[in-house]
Amino acid sequence: MITPEEEAYILEKAYVPEHITNLMGPISKGDPFLKQEHLGFVKDNWLIFVGYPLDGKFSQAQSERVLKQVVETFRPEVLWFIGPEI
Repeated sequence: MITPEEEAYILEKAYVPEHITNLMGPISKGDPFLKQEHLGFVKDNWLIFVGYPLDGKFSQAQSERVLKQVVETFRPEVLWFIGPEI
């Protein structure tokens, strides 16, 4: 669900292990997606949201907004949040 250009951008900006799509994809078996500097993985009825934005500028309010958008889009039954706080 990400383009090769997005994957290159993610790898360039990655600063936590959860940003490494070649690691998290096989471990989670989910499909990566990028939404407003936030990376996530989704499959079936679950979603993993990485709350560490790729630009390194964490904002609780921004993470909450993006998370709400992602939940509305994918409608997961199970959600895992990886981040400093929400």
